Amino acid sequence: MLTLTSILDCDAFRRSKKGVNLAPEFFRSLLEVVQQDTNRLAALIEDMLNISRIESGIMTLQLQPMTILELTESVTASLRTVISDRGMEIDIDAGTDPISFSGDRDRLTQVLTNLLDNAIKFSPIGSRVGVTARKKGRYLQVDVSDNEAGISREDLGGLFTKFFRADNAATRETGGTGLGLVITKSLVELHGGRIWAESELGKGTTFSFTLRLDPSQGKRKKPSAVDGASHILVVEDDHNVALLVQRHLEKAGYKVSVAHTGQDARAMALVHIPSLITLDIHLPDIDGFEVLESLKENPRTERIPVIVLSIAQSEDKALLMGATDYITKPFSEEKLIESVGKALAKGQM
Repeated sequence: MLTLTSILDCDAFRRSKKGVNLAPEFFRSLLEVVQQDTNRLAALIEDMLNISRIESGIMTLQLQPMTILELTESVTASLRTVISDRGMEIDIDAGTDPISFSGDRDRLTQVLTNLLDNAIKFSPIGSRVGVTARKKGRYLQVDVSDNEAGISREDLGGLFTKFFRADNAATRETGGTGLGLVITKSLVELHGGRIWAESELGKGTTFSFTLRLDPSQGKRKKPSAVDGASHILVVEDDHNVALLVQRHLEKAGYKVSVAHTGQDARAMALVHIPSLITLDIHLPDIDGFEVLESLKENPRTERIPVIVLSIAQSEDKALLMGATDYITKPFSEEKLIESVGKALAKGQM
C-alpha cells in the first residue's frame, strides 16, 4: 500500500526538493492512489463491522411491506452512474402483478446492490445485466444474471466464504474485500431465505436468492392464554445478545429470565423450572454441553425443552444430548419465535 511516508521517500520527491520541478499531475496521481487505498481500507473496516454484528447475533431486521419492483428500481437508480459509465443496460422483469413481501429495506438494498454491482463490474462494457423476480410457492425468487466469463466449478464452492475471490482476470482487475457475498448470504438467511450461484464458463453467472412470502412474516403471533404464562430462561454470556433474545421473547408475550453463566443457569433452572431454556454453548465458566447434560440428568429439569443458540456447528451433538432444536447464529427473530412456539406446543402434547 502506498503511504505518505513512501511518497516522501520516493526518489522523484527527493529530486523535486533539490530543485527539479515535477508536474502537478505527478503528485495528483500519487494522491489518487493514496485515496484509493484509503477507500479500500474503509470498505474493509465497514465489512468487518457488519460481519461482527451478524455473527454476534445483535443485528436485527426492521420489517416493512414493499414490492420487489420498487426495491429493484431504487437500487438500479443508485447505480445509474456506474451503469452509464460502462454503457450498460439493466433489464428488470418482475412479472405483471406486483409481488409484495415484508423485509428490511436497508438490508435488502444492501443485498441487491452487492449482487448488481458485482454483475456490472464483471460484465463486458456495453453488455446487459438481468434481474428477474418470480413467486416460487411460498417464496419470492430473485435472479441476477450477468454476461461475464463465468466461474469455474471449483471457485463456485468458495464464493460465500470469507475473503474468497475467484482467480480470474476480471477479479484481478477489480477491487473488493472478499466479504461482500458472505454478508449478502447472512442477510438473506436472516430473512428466512437462501442464496446460491450457477455459472457456465464463457456464458455468465446467475446469483439467485429467495425471500419468504408468508403473509404473517413481520407479524408476531401472540401466545395463547396457556403460552402467555410460559417462562423462558435465556442462557447467554454476551449481554448484548442476551438482551436481544430477551426483547424478542418478551415482544412475543413470554416471561424471560437471563443467566450469563453455566452455574447460574443450572441454579435458576432448578429454582424456577422454566417452560423452556435457550442455551449458548460458549459460556465463561463451564461448557454449555455440560449444562445441557446436567439438565437432562436431573429428574426435575429433564423434561424442559432446550433450544441451543450458538455460532458453533455442533447441531448433531446437541440433538443427541437431548436438545429440542439447534439454531445457528446469526438468526432471525422469526426463526427464534417459530422454534420456541413449536417446542412449547410439543411439550404440551
